[in-house]
Amino acid sequence: MAVMKKYREKIIAQRERLLQELPKIPGVGRFLGGQESNFLLVELLDKPASEGGKPSNKIALAAYEAMAEKRGVVVRFRGKELGCEGCLRVTVGTEEEVTRFLQQLRVVLDSLLRGSDVQSLRG
Repeated sequence: MAVMKKYREKIIAQRERLLQELPKIPGVGRFLGGQESNFLLVELLDKPASEGGKPSNKIALAAYEAMAEKRGVVVRFRGKELGCEGCLRVTVGTEEEVTRFLQQLRVVLDSLLRGSDVQSLRG
């Protein structure tokens, strides 16, 4: 039971880290749904929120593809679900996994928002 409690605490800490760090990345929008599970549903925008960005399935799908195919970072595209336009489902991982995810998402979104197409992001 102590092992499970420690694991739960680590997941909660990394979820809180994602909740704090994701909004700092240009092109990341709102969190949708609850925030008490082992995943987060997050909107990706067509431009930074400070510039009036709107949820974008095009950006979310391109980010999903670029991260999975080129960078080995797996998230789930949920933009086709009702009320989830532009959304990715991000599973809360270990500290190392969360660090890698945040780094890669920043690179991918920066490229997409500057107009790079997904083909160039795939390698």
